[in-house]
Amino acid sequence: MKQWLTGLLAFVLIFSFPASGFSYSNPQIVSDSWRWENGDFYGEGDPFILKFNGVYYLYTSTVDDKPGVKVWSSEDLVHWEYRGLCATEPVTKGAYAPEVVYWNGDFYMYTALLRDEPGTTQRGHRVLKSASPTGPFMAQTGNMVNGIDGDVFIDDDGQWYFYSTGNGNIDVRPMSDPYTFGEKSNTGAVMKGWTEGPTVIKRNGKYYMTYTGNHVWSDAYRVDYASSSSPVTGFVPAASQNPILLDAEGDHVGIGHNSIVRGPDLDSDYMVYHSHANPGRNLNLDRVVWNGNKMLVLGPTTSEQPDPAMPEFSDRFQRNELGDGWKVVGGGHWGIRDGSTLYQDTVGEPGQSHMLLSQKATDDNFTAEFNLQQVEQGTSANPLIGAVFSYKNEKNYGVAVLNRNQNRLETVFRVDGKDTDQVTTSLPVGYDYTKWHQIRVEKEGSDYRI
Repeated sequence: MKQWLTGLLAFVLIFSFPASGFSYSNPQIVSDSWRWENGDFYGEGDPFILKFNGVYYLYTSTVDDKPGVKVWSSEDLVHWEYRGLCATEPVTKGAYAPEVVYWNGDFYMYTALLRDEPGTTQRGHRVLKSASPTGPFMAQTGNMVNGIDGDVFIDDDGQWYFYSTGNGNIDVRPMSDPYTFGEKSNTGAVMKGWTEGPTVIKRNGKYYMTYTGNHVWSDAYRVDYASSSSPVTGFVPAASQNPILLDAEGDHVGIGHNSIVRGPDLDSDYMVYHSHANPGRNLNLDRVVWNGNKMLVLGPTTSEQPDPAMPEFSDRFQRNELGDGWKVVGGGHWGIRDGSTLYQDTVGEPGQSHMLLSQKATDDNFTAEFNLQQVEQGTSANPLIGAVFSYKNEKNYGVAVLNRNQNRLETVFRVDGKDTDQVTTSLPVGYDYTKWHQIRVEKEGSDYRI
């Protein structure tokens, strides 16, 4: 693989290996919580966490008598810094269950507004858009979907789906773009009585949905889950395991409306949910574990828990010089721009591979995430940006790159100095290489998932 990096690039790199410490306990306390006009605590209801470039962003429901959506950020899922109002338009008054998805350079917020204003119909979901996870998010649509608790899931093939409350069940609508919702259908996910708060994830080719039932102010508010081989139908509740999260006695009750997020170690999953604060609602976090295709939650907990494990190595390049932790192979110029991102703006001599290698070694099995963007198009006939992994020497390593001209992901291994057959996967139409994207590499034994 020759001249596989061209143009001006920017990177944030994170490699996994568990390294946890300290401890946290539920409920978590964050600053600048919402309060009612009379000063009563409203708190962090319906929490949702977005992970972007290794940083977590927390969004929660807005108190009914005020406009705006608040956002907090964290690098470890435990210590949260208030970042202010990420949306302030009057239409966000009483914004419920805001969720944010990143796609191709923009952030899209989906939030339900429950209250009707004189002369307008605010009831239902609206879409807001921003260039940053901290806003400002600006409304792009009117009411697109009636109901509450919208959740967006983007499948491996780039197809979008929107899940929300139906008639005592969870409905799904295919989406042709961030603003266009298709016809609804019943996913099959249902509880006895009211059903709300869906979250959909995909694991090993199977789709898992968590959802919440009973009234939000009931002590027996709870979380169930269902699974399916399809993202749109056939979700079967895990009857022998449900509810997977419930506590109806004592002080830690009213547990529900969760989202699921990948932890800082790149491999662990966590469930974030709320509980009653009397008044208001509190933020909680517990570990999700898997037994084959069965989902388990190690909670609800109120005792001290290990902090989420951090990666063995990460570099956010928050300095001015590259330092001794990196090695240039094959020439070219690399540097750090604005104390925040790594870049490459020239390559070395033709006929060589041009790489920047971390001096930190991984275990044989590892997970790595490379966040990157092509700031400028290179002049080479091979306009690629990407990542090197499993590097042993110049004759043995793997490369995963994004090919702007072919609009695809390309993976190749060099073994004993010879390249294997290239594996390619097409990327969505309109893929913008100048925006942040992530290449994720998972290695277990001789198997790789790119």
